[in-house]
Amino acid sequence: MLRVALIAGILAGSVAGTAHAQSLTVSIRPGKVLLGDPVIMDVTARLDSGQELVDRVPRPLIPPPDGVQYLGGDSLRADREGTFHGTVRFAFYRLGNQPVPTLALLFRPRSDQPIDTLVHQPVSITVSGLAPAEAPSSRTFARWPTSDRRAGRR
Repeated sequence: MLRVALIAGILAGSVAGTAHAQSLTVSIRPGKVLLGDPVIMDVTARLDSGQELVDRVPRPLIPPPDGVQYLGGDSLRADREGTFHGTVRFAFYRLGNQPVPTLALLFRPRSDQPIDTLVHQPVSITVSGLAPAEAPSSRTFARWPTSDRRAGRR
């Protein structure tokens, strides 16, 4: 019985703590993502009153994995409601469904508290190749001229 009350108390505190909590969201702009192209993502940060950003440029929490490159981010700017908006850019070098590296943003909950970190929920992106879905046959490649054939050499 004590265990049930303890778990219920933890869950109630967790829900109450997130009702007005700060957040960081990342959204991918619509459109086809091709291999190696820069991908622009919109970043939105919301803070409670009395909280302040320490760093206004979102950065990857850990170094991106192989096949993903962080190209940079813009400084977040506040709107009239105190919500911060900006963009980050990545390039993806692997085909298929790829996870977006987790971004982090430093903020101070209150002036008398240590710096904390905002992170966003997992986001993924589908990367398409540059070639058509069907690979051309070897006969197609045999008909293509090469510099040696044009010069009369075999």
